[in-house]
Amino acid sequence: MNRFGRYGVAALGLVGLAACQGNPLQITRSYCPAVSILRYAETATLLKPDAAAGTADSLDVTAQFSQATGECKPDKGKLTVPTSVRVTAVRRDAAAERTVELPLFVAVTRNNEAVLSKQVIPVQLRFAAGSRQAQASASYTAVVDEAAARKAAAPLQATARDNDGRRIVEARVTAAPYEVVWGFQLSNADVAYNLAN
Repeated sequence: MNRFGRYGVAALGLVGLAACQGNPLQITRSYCPAVSILRYAETATLLKPDAAAGTADSLDVTAQFSQATGECKPDKGKLTVPTSVRVTAVRRDAAAERTVELPLFVAVTRNNEAVLSKQVIPVQLRFAAGSRQAQASASYTAVVDEAAARKAAAPLQATARDNDGRRIVEARVTAAPYEVVWGFQLSNADVAYNLAN
C-alpha cells in the first residue's frame, strides 16, 4: 500500500499538462484522509476443519472487499471522514441457510506508518438456502485534527523530463498524511495463506 507512489504518478500527469507552458507548477493535495483497503488483508478464507488443507474441497467461505468509500467534511478545525465498506462472500456448500460472522478492522494511520487508532468491527454474512453469495456492509467515522494533518504532511518532489532526460518542470506535492485503512482481522496463518494465494 504505497500512497506516495500513487500521488507521484498523479502529480507527474499534472506536470505534463503544465509543461507545454514551461512554468513551474505548485500542487497542493488535500489534507483529508484517504480511504483504502490494506493489501493482503482484503480477503478472508475459511477452510473446512475436516478437509485436507490446500485442496479444492478444503475451501468453505471466501470473502473480500467489493467497495470502500469515504467523504471528507472539514468543520471547525476537524476533518471528519464517514467511511463505509461492502464485503462480498462466496461459499462452496449452498444447501442450507447459514450466517457467517467475520471480523473487520478499521485503523487511522499517519504517514503510512504510525497507527493512531484501530477498531474491530464484526460483520454478519447471511446466506439464504440455495444461495452461494452473501453481502454485508460496515461503516466507521474517523476524525482527525486539521492543524495536525497540515503539520504532519510530507512534501514530495516530482520531476517531469523530456525524451533526452532533460528536466522540464518540477512540482512540489503535499501528500495527505492520514489514511483510513480497512481490512479483515486476520491471524498470521491467514496472512500467510493470502500471500501464498
